[in-house]
Amino acid sequence: MVNITFVYDVISSLDDLYFEQAWASAWTLRHYNSDATIMLVTDQATADSLQSEQRRNALSLFNRILVADIPKEYSNKEKSRWVKTNLRNLIKGDFLFIDADTIICDSLGGLNDIDCAVGAVLDYHCHAREICQYDIFNAMTRKPLKDIFCLEYDPSTDVYNSGLLLVRDTPEAYKLFDAWHANWELSRSKGECRDQLSLTATNQQNPGLITEIGGIYNCQLRYSMQYFHAAKILHTFASQGDNSLSVLFCHKIYQFIRENRMISKETQDLLLNAKNMINSPSIMVDKEHIGLSFTPAFLLLRQTFESNDKYEGLAFRIMNFIARVLSHGLRSRQHNK
Repeated sequence: MVNITFVYDVISSLDDLYFEQAWASAWTLRHYNSDATIMLVTDQATADSLQSEQRRNALSLFNRILVADIPKEYSNKEKSRWVKTNLRNLIKGDFLFIDADTIICDSLGGLNDIDCAVGAVLDYHCHAREICQYDIFNAMTRKPLKDIFCLEYDPSTDVYNSGLLLVRDTPEAYKLFDAWHANWELSRSKGECRDQLSLTATNQQNPGLITEIGGIYNCQLRYSMQYFHAAKILHTFASQGDNSLSVLFCHKIYQFIRENRMISKETQDLLLNAKNMINSPSIMVDKEHIGLSFTPAFLLLRQTFESNDKYEGLAFRIMNFIARVLSHGLRSRQHNK
């Protein structure tokens, strides 16, 4: 038995699939943890949509639906972050916050034994000092920390993935969430509504309030295979579009839930076999290749490669030709040394 409440924060209309992601996640949570107390925190518009024919079959998964009083002028994305950074003040007792784009793969009873005020898994499954030299880290963390919070990034500050948070009912947890929400409001006022950045700022300003917990509880397969075999929770980062790695990482399975208005037997089989649903070929890469994959040159190359636009297809062929010429030149130079 797990002695905590499991919490999903979902703001969703019938025009997107965010609730369907939470539906799938909550179904897998209930499958492996039959006695779990599951709560959905949302706004009134989303709560109303749950009465529709497309979504009403999901209601039995949730023990409680909490409609939060969210500023109405916020966008749905902002509303979701407003809720997330306010959760400690909205819910009594210990809870585990889980992002909607997750699949639970096992019993979560081990959470009872984790001692923390707020527990989280490292982003990228590594300490920030190991990747803080990458372009993506500079763009996503170092530069905006300085621009928004006037903070010089401290390499001793780890970045935690906010997709899963184990939160105890302690003064330290309230302190962290109060500071996080204030930082998020500041960030939002400057045009950046991500909650991850404001959490990193809060962690640097309040060291020691977040405790690292095992990667099995938030396996970020996009970034590392390290915890995949033992993962209890897969964080799929599922988008609203296509993904060639797995059907679980794109919109198709959630669209299927919407169309069938239920978790069908076929969908159940896919969810319960999540670890076997990786397509081939899917090649592991090392840290250097991860750093390369976030450079502007690589992103431009990938964009043109995946595009169906004739102009961008021509651009890709030109870039590919130039790359072959450069590679040939470099090989010849090495040979002549």
